[in-house]
Amino acid sequence: MTGKTLLHYEILEKLGEGGMGVVYKARDLRLNRILVLKVLRSDQLGDPSRERRFFQEASAASALNHPNIITIHDLVSVDNISFIVMEYVQGQPLDFLIPTKGLPAPIVIRYGLQIADALEAAHAAGIIHRDLKPGNVMVTPAGWVKLLDFGLAKLTRGRRPDEAPLTSEGSIIGTVCYMSPEQAAAKPLDARSDIFSFGTLLYEMATGRRAFNQSSPISALNAVLREMPPWPAEKVRRLPKALGDLILKCLAKDPNERFGSASELKATLAAIAPDEEFWKETIGDPCSEGDNALRQMTSDSLRRARECYERAVVAGAHSGVYAGISEYYAMTALLGMREPSEAAPRSVWAATKAIEMDANSDRAHVALGLIRANYDLRWAEARPLLEHARSAHHRLRRALFFLRPLGLFEEAEADAANDSPTLAWIALEKGDLLAAERHASQADLDSWIAIWVHAWSLMARGRPRDAIETCQSAQELEPDNPMIESALATAYVMHKQADAAKRLLERPGWRPASFPVPCLLAMGQADRAFEVARTALQRRDPGLLTVLRLPMMRPYRTDPRYRELMTALGV
Repeated sequence: MTGKTLLHYEILEKLGEGGMGVVYKARDLRLNRILVLKVLRSDQLGDPSRERRFFQEASAASALNHPNIITIHDLVSVDNISFIVMEYVQGQPLDFLIPTKGLPAPIVIRYGLQIADALEAAHAAGIIHRDLKPGNVMVTPAGWVKLLDFGLAKLTRGRRPDEAPLTSEGSIIGTVCYMSPEQAAAKPLDARSDIFSFGTLLYEMATGRRAFNQSSPISALNAVLREMPPWPAEKVRRLPKALGDLILKCLAKDPNERFGSASELKATLAAIAPDEEFWKETIGDPCSEGDNALRQMTSDSLRRARECYERAVVAGAHSGVYAGISEYYAMTALLGMREPSEAAPRSVWAATKAIEMDANSDRAHVALGLIRANYDLRWAEARPLLEHARSAHHRLRRALFFLRPLGLFEEAEADAANDSPTLAWIALEKGDLLAAERHASQADLDSWIAIWVHAWSLMARGRPRDAIETCQSAQELEPDNPMIESALATAYVMHKQADAAKRLLERPGWRPASFPVPCLLAMGQADRAFEVARTALQRRDPGLLTVLRLPMMRPYRTDPRYRELMTALGV
């Protein structure tokens, strides 16, 4: 199928093949992003139980929104072909990374904690994975773990009374050497079955050998049911006793002798982890690197921040790491660099996790407040969260994404202090073009925010040609920034270059829902612009308020549709 196109998905290369599906790397021609398509094998078509199991992978995993679980985007059936569209994870399967002598114990613990976190989320949603094995765990170059393949997942709740289960008692499904005894015996399962399989994963990571490494499936099945593997410390001398004991508890034949939940397992595993100082001395402090990158607010710096935080999770996550992850997702949503419906739940998840670890985490409260205000539009609830902003860095976040939207410009300017780009943005929305220009001119030459403010100021003063040149210079710094592209498209229209604007608007790739509004107004299509703005509101686009505060919106501020939007935004 390589080279073919299914709907708007271009097949680039085959990545692998399993019992039910063939996996391809593909490009989404609409959004210009790399994805994975898992296509149901042709020999599986026409078998209702197999087709239904294939479709369940999408429905099971799509119900989960977790950084350590693969993201499912869509399920498609077209021209007698069924396929799942999912996130592309750059990395290697865990089984490729385990050396013959096993991984160092700290790495086993770090990977294990991430997998346990994913299982905790799945089990909380009533989903048992049932096929946990190294081949279904992907590890990115930064050490971030992703749990894949929910094709055998079983829903423990939420099924309709008249809906038959995919597998009945007496049928065995899964990979024999990683399945639990009750799964091997085709008995009813609960979350503790995954905990057994998790134990086989830890055992293999720690020792480099399978816990049940018999020569045939039948002998492996017998071993799973009746034999205990050797104590892991017999295989690896330097394995901490506590880790070996934890692994064997996971591998207990009787489910009642295992950990009762993934939460209990995770807490016990976390207690064994080396302290934060050990990791700082070993690989540096990636959390601090991430914080520094996050402050720059460019697409490249935000990408680097995410990579640093992913490394920090592997190096021993503390509250500050998860607070940084939460800020990363909040920032990318608020700056129009990531789809809000994807970023906001992840930001909330990470902030909640940070607060669980440290109830006084200023950063986590600030990140949670930004999402509550800008995505959930719960401004009153956000205010006490944002009162935690004590450092200059977090006062700046509060100024830009909380005080400014509420029109509390003087307080926002006080919080922004000497941050010229933010002060320029605030002045632009106040309608003070002279102040906006002054602050923009005082900013660093590589500040895309200052250049973006300057471009809108030029358009407000009837200089679209200069605005085009300004936006193009900003694009050299930020090639795919949607806020800059929106300004450039508008400047093209104002300069009578509609074709150039159209090409920019139609270029493949995801953009915020409010992206076309200024351009449509410049075209004289106010009705269409307000329709798009209402759609942006429905999609909780945090950038809509910025658009509604642009200088070109001033003539429409008495329009009932404008006032309706502002009221709905709660500002």
